[in-house]
Formats: sequence, C-alpha cells, structure tokens
Amino acid sequence: MVWVENLPEDSAFKRKLREDSPAEWTQSEYLLAAAVDLLANANWQRQGKKRARRPKPVQRPGGKKQYQKYGDTSGWTQERIRGFLASKKPRQEAEPQ
Repeated sequence: MVWVENLPEDSAFKRKLREDSPAEWTQSEYLLAAAVDLLANANWQRQGKKRARRPKPVQRPGGKKQYQKYGDTSGWTQERIRGFLASKKPRQEAEPQ
C-alpha cells in the first residue's frame, strides 16, 4: 500500500483512482508544449516568407480550440467580397452648403 501512496500524480493508477480524464497533463507536459509553441513561432518569424501561415499552438487538454472558423467563403468572388465590405462602411453624409 505504501507504493501506491507514493506514486506520482500523473501515474495511470492515480488517474484511474481520481477518474480524471486520461488527457490531463502534468506541469512538465504543459511546459514542453509552451516551449514547442515558442520555438514554432520563433521559426515562423525568422523564415522570411511574407505569406507563410502562423503555426497553430499545441492543443491543450480540456481547452477550447485555438482557432474557430466562421462561415464558408470558399465560393465568394472578388466582386461579392467588395460588395459585402462596401455595405459595412459607414455612409458619409453630404456637407450642408
């Protein structure tokens, strides 16, 4: 029984006793994910490509998705986009004479 009490908190046995989700991370895993994210961003900044996509961060357990897509604009033409953006501009009032 002494061995069970002294097991690390992230051991499979202790997770089962607590009935936590198996995806729960330890502090070491969060720090490692943070380091990976920082290195990916640093490499992205220094690569020199203007239109390169920003790297996505490592997905943390229990968290929301980092990126959320709103709507589908894959079939939009340039004219439709310009019309949509023009409809969102505030209208300018004519100056009184």
